Amino acid sequence: MKSSTLYKYLTDSVNEKNCRPPLEYIKPVEKLTCRPLEGVFDGGKDYNPLFEDGAPPKREKFESKKERIAKDWNEKILKNRAEIKKNIKTWNPHEDENILGDPYKTLFICRMVNIFKYYV
Repeated sequence: MKSSTLYKYLTDSVNEKNCRPPLEYIKPVEKLTCRPLEGVFDGGKDYNPLFEDGAPPKREKFESKKERIAKDWNEKILKNRAEIKKNIKTWNPHEDENILGDPYKTLFICRMVNIFKYYV
């Protein structure tokens, strides 16, 4: 037997207890809209004339410690080279009073420490 045929054999009191009343129709909720954005972003409008016009200033380049040390080192080298060039232009070996003999026949000896150990 089908379930629909069973209901006709039941008494009215049993039918009322076991059956639910039909659901009432409820209108679907209307889609909510966002609040208007007109007043939200107008707060900064009064401050616009206070800002500067034109391009922003150029950003300063950050130097790390290694870059700064290398830059100082290169500056010292260039300064020393310029000083050496200036001294070479002004140097005249024939007018120096401390030079004995021919200044172009000078022999420079270095690292003589090991040789002189045995003679001392």
